[in-house]
Amino acid sequence: MQASRSSQGLIERPRLIARLTGARQAKCILIQGPAGCGKTTLALQWRARLAPFGHGCAWCMAASGEDVDALLGNLFAALARIDPLIVREAMLIYERGGALPSADSVAIPLLNGLVRHGQQLTLFFDDFHHIADPWFHELVQTLLDFAPRHLQIVMVSRTAPSLSLSRLREAEGLLVLNFSDLRFTFTEAEHLLQTREPGIARRDTRLLYDQTGGWGAGLRLAALERGTGSSLQGERLPLQNAGDFAAYFNREVLRQIPEAELDAITRLSVAHRFNDALAIHLLGADMGLATMTRLRRDNLFLLPLESSTREPWWRFHPMFRDAMGARFERLALSVQQSTHSCLGRWMGERKFLVDAVRHCLLAGEDSAAADWVDRHARGMFLAGEMRPLVRAVAMLPPSRLASRVSLRRWVAWAQLCYRELDACRWSIELLSRHRTAEDEETRHQLTLLEGSLAIQCEDTDAGERLIPALENLPASHDAILEGGRRNILGWLRIHLSQFEAARAVLSKPALLMDDGMPLMDSAFGSLQSHCLLGYSYFRQGDMRQAEPVLHDALAEADRALGLFSEAACNAASFLAALLYEVNQLEHLRALLEPRFNAIERVALPEALICAALSRIRLGVLESSVQEALSDLDLLDEQVGRRRLLRAQGLALSERVKLLLRAERVAEAGEAVKRLERLAGQSARQRTAADREVRAVAVAARAQWLAHTGEPERALPMIEALMAGNDYAFQERKQVQLEAYAVLLLNSLGRPDEAHARAEGLLLRARKAGLVRSVLDAGYAMLDILEAARRADRLSASANFYLDYLRLQHEQTGRPAAVQTPPATDLQEALSPRELDILRSLALTMSNKRVAQAQGITPETVKWHLKNIYGKLGVYGRDDAVAKARQLGLLQQDDVPAPRYGS
Repeated sequence: MQASRSSQGLIERPRLIARLTGARQAKCILIQGPAGCGKTTLALQWRARLAPFGHGCAWCMAASGEDVDALLGNLFAALARIDPLIVREAMLIYERGGALPSADSVAIPLLNGLVRHGQQLTLFFDDFHHIADPWFHELVQTLLDFAPRHLQIVMVSRTAPSLSLSRLREAEGLLVLNFSDLRFTFTEAEHLLQTREPGIARRDTRLLYDQTGGWGAGLRLAALERGTGSSLQGERLPLQNAGDFAAYFNREVLRQIPEAELDAITRLSVAHRFNDALAIHLLGADMGLATMTRLRRDNLFLLPLESSTREPWWRFHPMFRDAMGARFERLALSVQQSTHSCLGRWMGERKFLVDAVRHCLLAGEDSAAADWVDRHARGMFLAGEMRPLVRAVAMLPPSRLASRVSLRRWVAWAQLCYRELDACRWSIELLSRHRTAEDEETRHQLTLLEGSLAIQCEDTDAGERLIPALENLPASHDAILEGGRRNILGWLRIHLSQFEAARAVLSKPALLMDDGMPLMDSAFGSLQSHCLLGYSYFRQGDMRQAEPVLHDALAEADRALGLFSEAACNAASFLAALLYEVNQLEHLRALLEPRFNAIERVALPEALICAALSRIRLGVLESSVQEALSDLDLLDEQVGRRRLLRAQGLALSERVKLLLRAERVAEAGEAVKRLERLAGQSARQRTAADREVRAVAVAARAQWLAHTGEPERALPMIEALMAGNDYAFQERKQVQLEAYAVLLLNSLGRPDEAHARAEGLLLRARKAGLVRSVLDAGYAMLDILEAARRADRLSASANFYLDYLRLQHEQTGRPAAVQTPPATDLQEALSPRELDILRSLALTMSNKRVAQAQGITPETVKWHLKNIYGKLGVYGRDDAVAKARQLGLLQQDDVPAPRYGS
């Protein structure tokens, strides 16, 4: 079969393209061989074949020495060119993760994005052998293990990757093309040389073919030399490996290029990527255009890069770049420094910040490197581009960081975004210590930093102390300063139950940036204000006012910033709590399922609690207490790690309720004691958060006493909470306490008093739009309210709302299961790992214990559970186990076999 010339000037390999075409259903293709054997060229040709058929192709290139940040940046950029929604959740989780998160916590959101994308896509990893970090290997392994059917992964590597491919090989889901496959045949070599010099003698072709052994780089060098008019006569080096390449290239090829052009190419090779504009800037208009023309005309080991712009970008083949790099090191030091200086300016002007800083530092221009960080830090911070900003700052010499207060400020903001809260406190202390009295900007920024830190720590005490400083900040056209003050003050007023004052601050018009556009994104944007505005109504207990505000905030954030933006995650979390309260459970599940991983990473502490508790409570209604307890374990770890006292108290309070519901009374008692110890830690504090922890501890003890047969001790505790100031302005909390008091009065044999209070309970619940606050009080709640109706103690309005509550109770149930495939199909569809996890569910193991037994992460367990539920057509653990036993997939005595590794 004859080779043909591609549009890129590369010789196509029809026999290899045919093998790739035959493997289009394979999950993984590995193109493996030594340097210069045509691996990347073949992959580029395969990509060109796929693109016209609407097949998405994402190209991720690895370079020597790149860290995880750079590798993930390449991967995200490649997939985002296909569809930004594929990577939005994973990018957000990684950007806001601070310390390197687990590989699965990034891989699984990527898989979710790929599943949502739903169209054929091939992901190319070029030069995979440069990827040495085990973390990235683990990420790719997860992508391979769980790849949806429409995803194919192509790896181009000099060495065998450190991945487990045996399962794919056994399932015929793997194609490997090695060096023997990649060698040119004589016919292909002949065609390559004919394109360079038509009529070349066959004996000369045979001589070159024997000399190169069909090695692609050697043949291309020979063809290149023929193009320069050199003779084929005389003694020759062998051309069959990278060492031969360097010697031959320096002796036979470089001498054919004029010295001025060779110097230009050498200087250009310092850039990891380049286009015509960069070449012109670096080399001048005439030489820049001439150099790019020669590179393209002679196909001088030039490889294309994917770009989101119309202008093509390029890189050099690694062997060519290495040869040029050695030559660059021999240039005069002044030429090297001027080259890096010029590249640093060009990269900086285009906001390629990491490249700009790298080149400036290599040019010895430390101050210029710091200037570029100063110039771009504000915009990158607002856009959430924290990883490249942090990398650029980390590259700067410590002396530069010490001499620039502005850079220290961005270090502190980055630490806050990454929730490195102790480090942030230390940075704030350093800034305070070194700030001059005249430095008003730093003083203002410090106030915002301290206020934002108080929010992330739920430290209302520190927040209250900041109120005078926040209110006394001078009026400013700086959108960050004004937006920060607005949202921090709004948050503080909400937690102090000063709801009208909070809304007066949060309802002001959107602030404008320097370019005239409204500041919407970031913690200081108008969308965050909108979220907090809705939350103020929810926390006050007015569901009717909260619902439209939160729906609008979520719709606007989704439209303007995307599903996984910080504002969207906060709005979704607050709305989730509201939807649970008004019993809109189907909407709640649809809202939380696609974005809960992002909420765990970026939402405000109270937003995280709202989302997590709503999910847990939904799980109790639709699945099982055991699954809810597993989710609560994960929440405990998160809030404990961040030392969020109020959140820990709310999580422990929920644990008491769940354990009592499951009749695990002794465990519930231990949870009450833990909660009381937590409340004791804040006994001397007078902040809103401390007061709330003490209040939930009292309520939990009352619930436990009532459950263990001492309602007479529980009732005074509940009455005291209702009469106190802790929940004086929170109607939802007051209704919950009132409902519990009605239950306790009835259990104490005082039904007349219970019936007398039923009227007020129903009217208050109706006015605020509360449903679950009444229904979740206990199994007997509706019976007591019905008894009050029979005793003619309810008005027409209260009767109406009781009918509504009963209807909501009847409609609360498990959703109809989807159609389940036949058992024989399921046996094949469920992987061995999924069957093992099913057996673990049968033993009521928590997600954490399942992860430990299987040697995987909790994120991976959640992914498996999602797949299992989907395949079985169920929504929870108990239903999954029951359906599996019904279909014969599990036996009563099934015990999972421990497995380790992936």
